Amino acid sequence: MSLRDVMKKFVVIDEQGAPPAVDPTEYDQPEPPPAPSPAYTAPPPPPQAYAPPQPPPPAPPAYEPPPTYVSPPSPTLPPTVLLRQPAADPAPAPAAPAPALSGDELAAIYQQAGIPQIAWGAEEALGFIADQPVEEPDATVRRNLLGCIRTLRRTFPGLTPDTVAEDARLKSAALTSSSGEQSAKLAKFVADTEREIGALREQIQQRLRAIDAAKTKDLQTAQRLRDHAERLKKVEEFLRTSA
Repeated sequence: MSLRDVMKKFVVIDEQGAPPAVDPTEYDQPEPPPAPSPAYTAPPPPPQAYAPPQPPPPAPPAYEPPPTYVSPPSPTLPPTVLLRQPAADPAPAPAAPAPALSGDELAAIYQQAGIPQIAWGAEEALGFIADQPVEEPDATVRRNLLGCIRTLRRTFPGLTPDTVAEDARLKSAALTSSSGEQSAKLAKFVADTEREIGALREQIQQRLRAIDAAKTKDLQTAQRLRDHAERLKKVEEFLRTSA
């Protein structure tokens, strides 16, 4: 069925006239396509507020060790208590190297021992050995010493290795004996001093006991005086109180 037949079927014809003319081709034209919608454009982002530059974060504080606990000082004891508790003897200090004996000290010891004095003896031989190089072996030093003694025979008649060795023996024995005498003198000095210290300590203890006895007696006397004074006050109250 064509478009014209459709129009005839559905259009009502007026009795007085024909319906208005309709161009049948009008409906054959295709509908124009819809106009394309404009492309969507995102709105620009809002302007950001100005932020001033921030200072760098502060550095962490340096590590500080916890405080060390120091115990409070002990109270000072009165002199009486200190005397009752004598302090312990301090630890002996390390012994310092003993100084070398002087020539005068050695001569006095040798003279006291009755050792005859010779022109070239053990002390001179000791000085000769000390002047030898440290790296020299003992055999070399002994050979040099014997050679020196042979050379000195022209200057000191009677000088032999035996005379030097005997001089060394006598002087060594004298020094050893003197050392023993010094030790005996020291022991006697220590014993005498310790006895004196013991006697002084006993005197101190007696004085301390006397102080304690005087304090006790004073306290007792003062208490008796106060007690008797109270009893006398009772007598005064009895006499002054009206009946």
